Amino acid sequence: MQCRLPPGTIPGCTNTHLASMTRLSMQNIDTPGNLHISPFEDSKLIPAMDASRVIKTPYELKMIRKANAISALGHTNVLRGIKYISNEAEIEAIFTATCIAEQAKQQSYGVIAASGENASILHYMANNDSLKGRQLVCLDAGCDWQCYASDVTRTFPINGEYSKEAQEIYDIVEKMQESCIDMIQPGVNFREIHMHAHVVAALGLIDLGILHNGSFEEIYKSGVTVAFFLHGLGHFMGLEVHDVGDGGNLLAGRVDDMLYGMREKSWLTHFHEMLKDPSANSASILAANQVVTVEPGM
Repeated sequence: MQCRLPPGTIPGCTNTHLASMTRLSMQNIDTPGNLHISPFEDSKLIPAMDASRVIKTPYELKMIRKANAISALGHTNVLRGIKYISNEAEIEAIFTATCIAEQAKQQSYGVIAASGENASILHYMANNDSLKGRQLVCLDAGCDWQCYASDVTRTFPINGEYSKEAQEIYDIVEKMQESCIDMIQPGVNFREIHMHAHVVAALGLIDLGILHNGSFEEIYKSGVTVAFFLHGLGHFMGLEVHDVGDGGNLLAGRVDDMLYGMREKSWLTHFHEMLKDPSANSASILAANQVVTVEPGM
């Protein structure tokens, strides 16, 4: 791209020099043969935008709180009517209708209204099964407000009362969530909070007798809790529900690497190896005015 403006219009730019330009994508800006002399800078802007975007302004925090408030109302309206609902589709309809009535006409992601065993499917969005004969619903739904996302997940009994077994598991997940939220503060490594959730899960499942034939240390180091809690603890949230941060979206992405690393070695060994890698950690150290979700499951 030639600089066609009169000399002096842009400092340092003359008719005989190429202007320094920045682009966000490699697509449609040059021919393959000329890429090596392209004046477009593509390595600095995206990381800088990601790093600045993860720190929210007071305005942004206000928008996210508003989105969460509307989503909370939608969840509450579903709970009010759950005894009279017969299909997952009705749950989705009530939630989205509540959001639309509050002028939040877009969802941050597809509503997940998963009953029974459907709740074991990550990102289930069919929302067309009957609730008949099923105990629980996992409702994972959040609206957008002025382009900012929300993300709320709750599991509740269809008939209004938990069975003994469901209550026991619910209590473990609640303890995982509340204790992890208590650990959230600037300077903390989010991955260590994620591992704490697995500690709580292991202790709870051992206490119920579901995990046995070994000490806590043996059971924890085996990584068996991943069979119950198989996703990351949380993610950044902002303009997207799974938003970017410093280093991309590695707050959750590297957790996946950690879990899959168990295929060849102990997950605890793999995790501690990751903690020694500064490039892997930089994205997971929490800072003031970031927004993250804390959403364990079982």
